[in-house]
Amino acid sequence: MRKQNLVRGCRGRRSQLVATERDRGILLLVGLCGYVATDQVSREFFPSDDRARRRIRQLFDAGFLCVTLVSSTQPNLLSLSKEGLRVVAEAFPHVVPEGQWEAGNCPMRLPGAIRLAGVAHHLAVVDVRLYLAALARAKGGRIVAWEGGAGALAGELGLRAQRLQPDGIAELDVGGRQVCVAVEVDMGTEPSQVLAGKLERYAATWTMQTGPDQVWLVCTGKQRRAHLLDLVESVGVSDRVLVLGHDETVRRPVVAPPALAGRDVWAERP
Repeated sequence: MRKQNLVRGCRGRRSQLVATERDRGILLLVGLCGYVATDQVSREFFPSDDRARRRIRQLFDAGFLCVTLVSSTQPNLLSLSKEGLRVVAEAFPHVVPEGQWEAGNCPMRLPGAIRLAGVAHHLAVVDVRLYLAALARAKGGRIVAWEGGAGALAGELGLRAQRLQPDGIAELDVGGRQVCVAVEVDMGTEPSQVLAGKLERYAATWTMQTGPDQVWLVCTGKQRRAHLLDLVESVGVSDRVLVLGHDETVRRPVVAPPALAGRDVWAERP
């Protein structure tokens, strides 16, 4: 079945679909991220793209998902419908407190209009988030919390005081150890001096014994990665800042990133 026949702008006949545990996990992920791409759902939840597309189609026809078609060559974008949000609220009351989603006070909001210019960056951030979650699980742990760079955790880490707003901050439990990772997704548009200033401000948080355990700079392209590695070395933060290629975050099964000097948080505990 070809991709363009799987998810269209019009729903099929609405079925009385009973959401499975996997379905609820998909809807939760979509709601937490605002929107995701079909290939991300396929990678994290299904053994094949065909099975993923069939189930996504069923969730769409049942009214749990909304679909945004980007182009004929790009994966479709999935977001929650009001009915999908209701399913998540019932299944995960610790994430969506009872009654709050109906009152408009829900921490998990429907995305509204999706700004296409920001899609590539948003999906790259989602990829890093999924990679961190999969890596933590592989080490017997989990993501404890994830927030955008303007949340309460950024304040606790001293990032706001340094005018830092990463694309995401992850708190992880890794084999009983608490690890905090700030994520910066680089799309190759920021000038070197801007990035250098940002890295210097992260270094200032570490001088004050605050800040995240690690900062991940995730980029696309080998040439850009080499440039970022040189920049990290020149600023003197190579013991705390990890430069990763975006392609590394989408590989499954996950492979742990290289250790930073004296700070291999992903190593097995003795």
